[in-house]
Amino acid sequence: VDDLLATGGTIFSTVELVERLGGEISAVVFLIELLDLNGRQHLTKYDVFSLIKY
Repeated sequence: VDDLLATGGTIFSTVELVERLGGEISAVVFLIELLDLNGRQHLTKYDVFSLIKY
């Protein structure tokens, strides 16, 4: 869970680290997604949910 999906860099690094440490990502969830910055394109192997799309 994160507050903002913009370029996707922060969440991509986070899920990569979690997986390296043996964790499993079931989905990524955001309060706000900035659609023009295409952050979702870095997360194609995950279910992505956002409450507000701007």
